Amino acid sequence: MGFSISWVAFRNLSKAEVLKRSGLRGSGAEDEANESAFSLAEIPTGWTVLFSNDFDYGAPEHLIKLSSSAVILSCQAEEHVMFSGAYCYANGARGMERLA
Repeated sequence: MGFSISWVAFRNLSKAEVLKRSGLRGSGAEDEANESAFSLAEIPTGWTVLFSNDFDYGAPEHLIKLSSSAVILSCQAEEHVMFSGAYCYANGARGMERLA
């Protein structure tokens, strides 16, 4: 067995805005082991991270819509075939932006 996951981090967007953009709704339940299809956390540094047990959720073609008027980082990890990818999207386009 192995992981097949992805996560998307949104800069300066609230949990409510991330849920709205993603078409999801919060359950109010904690998911410490990341067993749910999606888990969401706000980080004190201004990032909100959406974790997914779906490798394809963090794929570039999905990030264009999610990054409208925002900066997002995404990571995919597929341990069965030893693949990982990391992406940065801003305002619907792939690219790099100084994040510091």
